[in-house]
Amino acid sequence: MNSLSPKVSISVGYIYLAISAVFLYYAGFFRESTVFNIGPPVNITGYVIETWPMYIFFLIFFSLHQGINSYVSATAYPYIVNEIQDRKCDKPLYSVVSSLTISSLFDSYSMLDMFFLISGTYSNFIFFLGIMFTNIVVKLWINYRYLTSKKVDEVV
Repeated sequence: MNSLSPKVSISVGYIYLAISAVFLYYAGFFRESTVFNIGPPVNITGYVIETWPMYIFFLIFFSLHQGINSYVSATAYPYIVNEIQDRKCDKPLYSVVSSLTISSLFDSYSMLDMFFLISGTYSNFIFFLGIMFTNIVVKLWINYRYLTSKKVDEVV
């Protein structure tokens, strides 16, 4: 078994998360939290969502946000890694100034997005599931488009 395989590393990651969650639960975390409540009331950085229509609005809003974030990440990050940082790439798609601008804008976008997510969207587990589902759908769509433009062995 190759420990550098994506299948192995993802399996290890899920096992680690499951063990960590069980440990934190038995250590007393999550018991007094409203994060796992379904529906209102939900407190997001001091603002209390008290109605179902507003709850649904925020669920859609956070899911849309994650869709845009997934799109930005799945297109800009590979450019940075495969064109700017890969030593085998001797002619990037964009100029040096444009490439450095893309890299800097992506870094600042990522930090702003992290602040946005931490400060609000992880305040409720259902919001988190909506974000996770949207992230999976958008990344599947983007990766499917990349894979259909290549010859891929369907067996493995």
